[in-house]
Amino acid sequence: MVHLAYAILPLELCEHVIDTLAEGLPDTKRDLSACALTCRTWLPRTRRHAFREITLRNKNRLRAVASLRSNPSLGLLVRKCTLALEDPGRAYFLREPLSCSITSLLLICISHFPNMHSLSLYFWAGLSREHSDICKLCAYLPQVTTLCILPERETSYSMFCRLLSSFKSVKYVGICSCPFSGGGFVAPPSSGCRMKQPIKGFRLDFGAGFDKMMRLFVTWLLRTGALGDSVERLALYCWFLKEELENNSLLAVLWIMKEVVKECASSLTHFFITYPINIDNPDPLLTEHPDLSLERNTSLQDISIGVNTTFMTAVLHLLGTTATKHLTRLTLHYTFHSITGKPNLEHWKLLDNLLIDRASFRSLAEVVLLVRDKSLHTPDFLYADPLKLVPRLYAKGILTFIMIPSSFSSFNDFCNFW
Repeated sequence: MVHLAYAILPLELCEHVIDTLAEGLPDTKRDLSACALTCRTWLPRTRRHAFREITLRNKNRLRAVASLRSNPSLGLLVRKCTLALEDPGRAYFLREPLSCSITSLLLICISHFPNMHSLSLYFWAGLSREHSDICKLCAYLPQVTTLCILPERETSYSMFCRLLSSFKSVKYVGICSCPFSGGGFVAPPSSGCRMKQPIKGFRLDFGAGFDKMMRLFVTWLLRTGALGDSVERLALYCWFLKEELENNSLLAVLWIMKEVVKECASSLTHFFITYPINIDNPDPLLTEHPDLSLERNTSLQDISIGVNTTFMTAVLHLLGTTATKHLTRLTLHYTFHSITGKPNLEHWKLLDNLLIDRASFRSLAEVVLLVRDKSLHTPDFLYADPLKLVPRLYAKGILTFIMIPSSFSSFNDFCNFW
């Protein structure tokens, strides 16, 4: 917890905490102590893997670079790097000017992290200002295979396409929220602009800043063949009510979900999806069962779906068929909203019958119930239906886990999705 209070705790106390954690591990202790002394925002996530996952912020906090120059072996340990170019608590909301550029941070990655395979870009301000230089530098990161991005509002989809096409080896792409602007370069990228590798893992979160320009970006991925039968892991998350979307944005979300699933259905092994919900007043647009085209898939091992969504019913109809004969893990997101306080319990009854009464789930070994609410206080009775499944599944030899997060996953959790 040292990194959560770096601006409050005295340095001596930070050192004492590090010493206590690393007791009996001299090598790890030395690395952790160097980390704490040189840069409080360069975070060791676990004591046994110091410097495996690090966070670089602005120029004034990059004192750890001096340690890298004096001890090059530390840079060899880095596997995952997050460039958090704005402090979410201050710069993002107050729009304070950055004290360093994106290019300077990328140069550090190129110079010191030859084994880095995962790059995460958090509040990536400045893309529009340094776009040309950034794309040139990204070409010098051939070791990066996983890219997670939370873009800024000024980013146009055309810039984003050029950025992805600059990486030589990226196969896993995650985009958290979609605040693309309608300004800037609205024309499609050039015909030669395409990803160097087909995507094997793709995650897209439709955040509150969703814009219809995202449809153009996904169309580019589909048209250039980046998204297709090479995708093994697919996650499409939409965590808000239909009323929170404009009509055009809602149509864009629905189109993206249907088209992406259709193109990737045959090769998926891990499928995660939630859908825009309207608990009180469902309309035909949301109540029609979309054609998920998963019937021809025989390799699905892990499905994660929102319980009170339209896709839930469509996926449940697949359960117990040949499409899910190899299914080993099923995760259910049990979500309701404080505006209505009414969860959709019909899906639980359908699921109960499918899991308990059908004999087609011989491979199913684990069910995860992810209970997520948007209210501050959750009545206990709302958990009653999920809890009823636990003893019945256990009797069939299926392990059941119930998770009750206070909020949606943080950006760090998002980056660790793969």
